[in-house]
Amino acid sequence: MEVMQDCVFCKIAVGEIPNKKLYEDEEIMAFDDINRDAPVHVLIVPKKHVENTSEAGGELAGKLMQTAEKLAEKLQMTYYQAFMNGGSYREVAHLHYHLKGGVK
Repeated sequence: MEVMQDCVFCKIAVGEIPNKKLYEDEEIMAFDDINRDAPVHVLIVPKKHVENTSEAGGELAGKLMQTAEKLAEKLQMTYYQAFMNGGSYREVAHLHYHLKGGVK
């Protein structure tokens, strides 16, 4: 797995930084965002370091979004939004989805 030493999400993926893990498989990890701004705020990241969807490829990018949908169901969210951040202009230059929302 490609890991960048200065990337916080890579460090989380390999266990160097503790987190509240909500989902994990061979390619993807999801955990609570420590800077939450919604009742539920989850980050969904590929374990390997990729900066954008073109680098990730369609299959992994689609799997990230499907994971967001599955987590929304698992967490019994009645309203949510899922959006992608990528590229080096972001605070963390590692492709990731935010799943934000709650229960009405």
